[in-house]
Amino acid sequence: MIKKPWVFGVGAAIAALGLTGAVQAQSTPTADPFSRVPAPPTACYYDAGDVERFSTAHAALTAEYTRQKQVNDELTRQFSQMDMSVKMQRMQAFMMKDPQRAMAVMQAMQASAATMTGQAERSSTDGPRLDQELETIHTKFKAEVSPLLKPINDRADAFAKAHTHPCEGSGGCFNDKADEAQWKLILAERNTVYERMCAGWWGGSGQVHGWLGRYKTFLANEAKSYETNDATLVVQMQIMDSPSGGYRPIYLLEAAYKYADKARTIMAQRPDQESISTGWMR
Repeated sequence: MIKKPWVFGVGAAIAALGLTGAVQAQSTPTADPFSRVPAPPTACYYDAGDVERFSTAHAALTAEYTRQKQVNDELTRQFSQMDMSVKMQRMQAFMMKDPQRAMAVMQAMQASAATMTGQAERSSTDGPRLDQELETIHTKFKAEVSPLLKPINDRADAFAKAHTHPCEGSGGCFNDKADEAQWKLILAERNTVYERMCAGWWGGSGQVHGWLGRYKTFLANEAKSYETNDATLVVQMQIMDSPSGGYRPIYLLEAAYKYADKARTIMAQRPDQESISTGWMR
């Protein structure tokens, strides 16, 4: 997450300033960006359609994020270029006009700084921890699937080697239809064995889905915490009579496209039904 610098640090004072409605009207998206990311599939095997759906969501969210960031950056640039003496005069005028709200600003500044610091600390520990969890799931999957499927794959390979002959345009052709049918039965046996253990990894309550849920929660919580800064900046713009129309928070958009990309990458690694490997996934 890219966090903007504080200007006067009004943070959680938005409510105390009585500007909550104005901020929400200008800086709150109409829909949760995560709702535009497909739910992870529960099937055991790789599906190009699943990958395409995640890719489409990722591309749309990334494009929207890029467009909105350009708008936000321009409004922030205009605000930043305002003469500091003018900013101070307008802030002082605001404080003189309503000392009680000004005091609320100062108190909220401390609370908001603590919130941002706490989120930064959580992000620095939770992110690496989730990466390690995924690697652990990877290792455990290999430890279970490899010894389970390798004997069947070896038997299928040995059978194919013994019952095929060289033929043009192929690595080998079966000697007759009966041999080919027998080989396919061995593969069907392998798939059945894999599918019995698949739910614990790829099913709706499996380990991969569990990790994706934790990753999504991590990204969403991080983004919502940082969006306080976006709302704060809008309030500051309003206090300074600086243009703020069109400013929108982008942290949830960023979180959603990161989640879509991670889910796409993981789901693309499920095994092919025709050639189940004994690696991580596909």
